Amino acid sequence: MAIRQFCAVGSALLTTISIAQETPLYDGAWIATFGSQGQAVNSAEIVLKGATGTWTSINNKTDRTLLKRPCDHRELPATVLKSSPAELIILVDGEQVLQGCGRKKIIVKPVDDKRLEGRFAKGQKIMLIRR
Repeated sequence: MAIRQFCAVGSALLTTISIAQETPLYDGAWIATFGSQGQAVNSAEIVLKGATGTWTSINNKTDRTLLKRPCDHRELPATVLKSSPAELIILVDGEQVLQGCGRKKIIVKPVDDKRLEGRFAKGQKIMLIRR
């Protein structure tokens, strides 16, 4: 009987430790800035909670421009593919919301506790700043 109790307590302790270690490092709201050299800087808000989140492009241009860029100001689903102290990888899947919004894979690494820097999978630079 003592062995069963010991195993039960040990199992509960390991579960608690496992859950504590899985606390997401990057939960919360982030502002992303990105743009190719020589182009205007674009921005987006990324909100992460656990393995999911949203990406919302922010475009401060006129309503006429929004007609040409229908994916701006829409919440697009984001999935955290990897979250470790050394790296964060996010997949933004705009195709789930509107055909033509595309998919973006973002790979960033922490610079400090409020800033992440990296690239889109296609090479464009991106920086995330915690709100």
